Amino acid sequence: MVHEGDFLGRGAVAGERVIEFLLHVLNGEESEKVQALLCIGLSKLVLAGMVSDDRVLKSLVVAYLSPDTAPNQELRQCLAYFFPVYCYSSSANQHQMRQIAVTIFQQLAAATRELDDDQDMVSPAQIIGMFVDWTDPQKAIEVPGQAIDDGVHLDFAEDILRALFKDDLEKEDRKVLCQVFGRLHLPETVDDDKIRTAKLLVYNVFTRRPIRDVSARNALSKFDATISKKYAEKLADFSEEEYRRLKQLDELFKFLDDIIPLEDGEEIEMPRTRGRKRRSESVMTETTVTSVAEDTSVGSGTSDARDAKGKARPRKTNDGG
Repeated sequence: MVHEGDFLGRGAVAGERVIEFLLHVLNGEESEKVQALLCIGLSKLVLAGMVSDDRVLKSLVVAYLSPDTAPNQELRQCLAYFFPVYCYSSSANQHQMRQIAVTIFQQLAAATRELDDDQDMVSPAQIIGMFVDWTDPQKAIEVPGQAIDDGVHLDFAEDILRALFKDDLEKEDRKVLCQVFGRLHLPETVDDDKIRTAKLLVYNVFTRRPIRDVSARNALSKFDATISKKYAEKLADFSEEEYRRLKQLDELFKFLDDIIPLEDGEEIEMPRTRGRKRRSESVMTETTVTSVAEDTSVGSGTSDARDAKGKARPRKTNDGG
């Protein structure tokens, strides 16, 4: 298996071409049987550790949730089995899923707002809920020689908090993401810098990107109160000025200092230049365009996902990361 793993691993030219070809076929294929076979094959390669490319994982998530594959029960059943097995078998796998979660959520949430009358799709709340479930460290299986990372959801919280600063985040999506905080598992013990980062991000969301929606603001306030109480000792005498002296938080403050604060009551209006997608355009097909564009760009926040296998055309992102 070593030879095959090297052949398909990231950095292997021949392997890159094979993966790109398979993803191209998957995204453009109309035959349900071929779609199912490709998903089964790719999921087996991922489970075997022969493929670790984020693009493959993203494509499988999109294939699972796309309205275009709703009638394809073989594909859906395969992936419904694959995602829990993949995620719960390793904390590293949960982190990989976490790293793509917010980007995929944004793009699939956009897809839910552009469905044709005869299409159906799970809601944005259900989409992000799946990622919360897949990355729950309490569901990870203990494997000899592999420690379970109990802080996956704290990292997920950081990803979401950073996303709240994005200018291209829809108000509806912001509300849905804020509701997630109450479902995240917070570990009993936590790294000092991680909880400081979370606290600083929450504080700066309130001061630089205040949330207008009452339920979303309350959800974030409750999360703030929870971490402040649970990690009171580590957050004692919280001071942004003091934290700025910590070299390990330099990247975080660079991110925060690039955020332009909004005036009181000000909101960013998203341009509405696009109507319904043409019937010939599918969620999976448009995903390919987005992924190619983001593969050549710098990732935002803490996520090292290279592309975005989701719905909607590429957008310019001002996330300060």
